[in-house]
Amino acid sequence: MEPLQSSRSQGSPSGIGIPRPVLVWGWLLLAHHVPAAPPVSVRPEQLDNWFAYIPPSCYVDTLDAAGVVHNSCYVCHRRGQAPNFIDDSDLQLSYSFPAAARVNPWTNLLKDRTTAVEGISDKEIFTYVREDNYMSGGRIGIADQLTNHLPPEWDSNGNGEWEGLLPDVRYDLDADGFDRNQNGDINGWVRYGYAPLPGNFPPAGGSVGDAFIRLGKEFRLDRDGQPDLAVYKLNLSIVESAIRQRDISVDPFDEENYGVDLDKNDRLNRADTIVFSNRPGEMRLVGRAGVLQSHDKVHLEPGLFPESTEFFHSLRYLDVSDAGVVDKAVRVKEIRYSIKKRWYTPAELARFAAEENREKTYLPDRPRWVRGNQEFGVSNSLAWQYRGFIEDREGRLRPQTYQELVSCVGCHSGIGATTDSNFSFARKLSHGGGDYLSPDSSNSADSDGELTSIELKKFLGEYSSYLQNNHGANEYRSLRVPLEPPIPPQTIRSRLWPSAEQATLMNKSYRVTVKEQSFTEGRDPVVLPVLSILREVEEGKKTGITTPIQEP
Repeated sequence: MEPLQSSRSQGSPSGIGIPRPVLVWGWLLLAHHVPAAPPVSVRPEQLDNWFAYIPPSCYVDTLDAAGVVHNSCYVCHRRGQAPNFIDDSDLQLSYSFPAAARVNPWTNLLKDRTTAVEGISDKEIFTYVREDNYMSGGRIGIADQLTNHLPPEWDSNGNGEWEGLLPDVRYDLDADGFDRNQNGDINGWVRYGYAPLPGNFPPAGGSVGDAFIRLGKEFRLDRDGQPDLAVYKLNLSIVESAIRQRDISVDPFDEENYGVDLDKNDRLNRADTIVFSNRPGEMRLVGRAGVLQSHDKVHLEPGLFPESTEFFHSLRYLDVSDAGVVDKAVRVKEIRYSIKKRWYTPAELARFAAEENREKTYLPDRPRWVRGNQEFGVSNSLAWQYRGFIEDREGRLRPQTYQELVSCVGCHSGIGATTDSNFSFARKLSHGGGDYLSPDSSNSADSDGELTSIELKKFLGEYSSYLQNNHGANEYRSLRVPLEPPIPPQTIRSRLWPSAEQATLMNKSYRVTVKEQSFTEGRDPVVLPVLSILREVEEGKKTGITTPIQEP
């Protein structure tokens, strides 16, 4: 069991996240007016920035020089949907920063990189981004290095073996998005498309990625323990229904083969829908996972992934074709991975949220304690573990350091916007696995300008609201795109993707950061200093926002 820690995160900058014994100790210190010393990680890995979980976007000045209020905060900070019991919408109203975090540590946003960027030619950058630094000769390069040539500085426990994540997504996808091992067998990973959050998340922010989910091995087996793809597809749809909290259409199947009434009509028949129920215990799994669920060994509830769920996300550079079309590049910037290590009930999560509020009140200036290290990843205290890889100076992938990983837990815990600490799966598109409405996605606007899914229609309204509330296309208000809502469907791709010129400049800027290895100072690909960023936050500073927005 993980130590009991708060989920307070970057999204809640005043939060701290401490195990219960330390929390009690902190109250005693406060009673005697003695400042508490910062806690240490499980392994003595160094932190230059104790508040690395507070992201750069939290340092945006919401008031411009003309006194106009810009609200991009609501995308992350709002009232959560149960079983996310966090309500951090108050962070839309004021900068509730710990005292030691008021000086902005994300100094890469404040640098002028013009000279460094001009030193990189277009030919050089596009030769670079078109090189594959993940797959080589049909093998995953970083996995081979970790297995056969482990550098001592990556070995956190010093036993000579890498016991952390070995990336195994091969991008050998079938028509349904399932990935395959070298021998051609399905390895459990399946790709999905999703509508990105407004702000820096779409490719206009400088990167494009993909998303894969994999459920535990028991979800891929029939009741007798044999691999069964039909069982796995049903279980994926059942989990999707629970997370998105809606009915999910599937290929017709016979419920009698599984012994579960998935369309909830009180009989076993031919069905084509997984019907959602918000009643505890009514979302039933099939196959071996269903057997284990009936014995309380596997769990599923609305809004919560089952234990052993994994996510894999690659973040990549942008490429530009000879015709000037911007798309995903081959080169990987980062590999981001998460796995749910245990099960917490909704009641336990409600208790954690209540403890979070108490900590915010009684220990507002104490830094969060993040459990983990470079090899095994870091915990968000809500059952999820995060691991990652990033480019070294030469562009090869390396494990992220402890401090680089600490920044992951900020967005993935303690804020109202997530669904079981995840952003993307609740925003999954019903069809297609393309990247952010790119030309290869079945969800982009067709030649008539008519959208092919209701999810995209919803996204258009969501994005229009963001432009109205923030008066800019990203948190920093630095993206130059048309802002006048409503957005015509025909122009949706131009809003989400940068121009060829912007893509080229952002590639070069990020390449400079890679050469410097200055990720702990910021990873956003900017060329000029960001004018909307505060260098220091005054104590008690208000945002100018008077009424929190609760919808994304």
